[in-house]
Amino acid sequence: PNGTYVTVGGKTSRILQVFLFGKFSQKYKMKIVGYEANKDSEYLIELFETNKLKPVIDKCFPLEETAEAFRYFGKGLFKGKIVVTI
Repeated sequence: PNGTYVTVGGKTSRILQVFLFGKFSQKYKMKIVGYEANKDSEYLIELFETNKLKPVIDKCFPLEETAEAFRYFGKGLFKGKIVVTI
């Protein structure tokens, strides 16, 4: 009920839909932060799209174990991404 949802990236059209919906609702508060893509970002995208760069997933947690995922993250022992599946 009083949580925070954060997302990074996404299609501009979808972000605008969420932003416009939020303007008509007192229930949601939104902040949008943007940045201009740089050469490094474009290079990383190219590597990913050509399968030369692959994300490393350290551990997956089901949604009901999100608290445990945060504890695991807090230990700082992970070697890749920590994923919470929905």
